[in-house]
Amino acid sequence: MGMKTKAEAMSSIRKIVHVVKGKEYPSFCCYIGTDRFTHEKIQFEANTKPKLEQIIKDFFAKYDKGVNAMSARNLATRDLSDYLLARTILRDAGHADVTLVEAARAYCRTMGSVNPCTLGEAFAKYLATFSESQTTQIACVRARVGAAVNALGPNRVVSTVTAQDICSYLDRNYGSGSAKTYNNHLSYVKTFFGWCAKKERSFCSENPIAETQKKPEEYSEPEFITAKDLRTVFDIAREVNYKDRENQFVWLIALNFFAGIRGDEICRLRRGDVRLDDGYVRVAMPKGVTRGIKPRIVYLTDAAKAWMRAYPVPLDGDASHKLLPEIASSNTVYQFVHRQAERTGRKVYLPKNAGRHSFITMHVALYADPKQTEAMVGTSSAMRVNHYQGLATKAQAVEYFSVRPDREPASKAPKVVTV
Repeated sequence: MGMKTKAEAMSSIRKIVHVVKGKEYPSFCCYIGTDRFTHEKIQFEANTKPKLEQIIKDFFAKYDKGVNAMSARNLATRDLSDYLLARTILRDAGHADVTLVEAARAYCRTMGSVNPCTLGEAFAKYLATFSESQTTQIACVRARVGAAVNALGPNRVVSTVTAQDICSYLDRNYGSGSAKTYNNHLSYVKTFFGWCAKKERSFCSENPIAETQKKPEEYSEPEFITAKDLRTVFDIAREVNYKDRENQFVWLIALNFFAGIRGDEICRLRRGDVRLDDGYVRVAMPKGVTRGIKPRIVYLTDAAKAWMRAYPVPLDGDASHKLLPEIASSNTVYQFVHRQAERTGRKVYLPKNAGRHSFITMHVALYADPKQTEAMVGTSSAMRVNHYQGLATKAQAVEYFSVRPDREPASKAPKVVTV
């Protein structure tokens, strides 16, 4: 049998009664015809006659526009325009309607293989991958990924988020700003969705913005500070005078400015990671997704060792004990330095990542060996030490590494844990 007309379908509506456990349930049904391609019956049923009539109207609105019967039966009215556009695109590219059917089936198979996790749930699990000491990284993730999750909808299932959704959010909020800001947010959000797409989680079948490219950025030279400013930073750090925190401040600054270790990495260090007598620190693999995930050995400069010995921090006892327990984040140290400088009328300028950038700049200027410097600071191939060459002179570097404490090292050197 072929397909009925809309008028014939409307006039053929009949009432039937389903009996379940002795109770009657009235219903209205209509047989439309048989699809000529799949040979499947097209029929509808609803619990009221008006509802069934609306279903029939929606079906013929699609079928009369050229949609095949089975697709017209399954498509919602709001999806019709998208379907017709997709079919037109396929036909223009020389493909038959069956390509769209196969794409839909593949999509359904994919959707069935993912974990129906919401963005809010995924974000909470993602945050849990970071250790408590990664305060700076956690704050960045909350500010960037958290903002995206709130904008896209915390209750939205991760697998339903498209590249267009994410790019529209980024363009709307950061498209008119600097390329660096846009790329920074893109990088954080891309990392999050890449994490969601990992096989062990399968919150989505693939990272929707894996192929999204960053905007081109204008090159800006890394900023650094000179020996004069560094002396001021150490002077301010020694004014803390609370729970031996001045010693911990000094160690953080020494490891940052004289060894190039990242602030987050320093805050993660345990007592067993420091081998002061042997002259090195082992920057261990952190928990979670972040920079510097590979363990590396950082050999301490003479300047770093001089400051660390002059202002000792306990290294004995439990090797797993946090090295700088009074410091939750490197930001707290630099905020203190800024406040103290303003309060006392001293001038000191600390650009972003001042310690690490200053160390790399001065170390490569002093030794003229980018590979050696690169191995110490653990840079990737995408961020070569070469960017820092020529920014400072060797004379400036000599003066920089000559900044030493104005007191002799403690008579009793800190004990070193052997594990």
